[in-house]
Amino acid sequence: MNDNQRKISIFLAILGSILLIVCSGLYEFTKWRKSELSTADIIATSSIIVISILVLVLSLVACCKGWHKVHAHKEIIRKTSYIPVTVLMGSNCGICIEPKDSKREKVVKLTCEHTFHKDCVNKSFDTQLKCPICRQTPSKFSSVERVLYRMYGTVSKKMQSMKTKEINDSITNESTTV
Repeated sequence: MNDNQRKISIFLAILGSILLIVCSGLYEFTKWRKSELSTADIIATSSIIVISILVLVLSLVACCKGWHKVHAHKEIIRKTSYIPVTVLMGSNCGICIEPKDSKREKVVKLTCEHTFHKDCVNKSFDTQLKCPICRQTPSKFSSVERVLYRMYGTVSKKMQSMKTKEINDSITNESTTV
């Protein structure tokens, strides 16, 4: 069942629950106006209303789970960050098979140590949230690093100095494997 069909079925379940509550309430109200209610009528009315409210609550919970599932995927895409690489790379991008030249295009390194053109990896993350080479899900930077990266296109100097050894190691590994 795709997302649109799921939304429609949840909407119809909620609408049906609301109609059930309203109709049973109107029925019992007209019945009450015509005669006195017995204990059995009160129990039947209460059980119908409780079941209707239960169906409504369960429908809303299902709706919220579906909403969260859709927006959680968007949140993962927004939180995924990259380590910018500012040196000339000697190998090709694993996605577009063109040379990685940091002077021409931005080259980024995922947390799994693989480097790509930034535009290529963004397009790849639109379809799947995994590294195109090793299929690992990139771990997330802290919220401060994400904000700095989005504002300045790079992580802060302190954080970059902490990552310098990792970047240099990955450059050495790539140049020896070429």
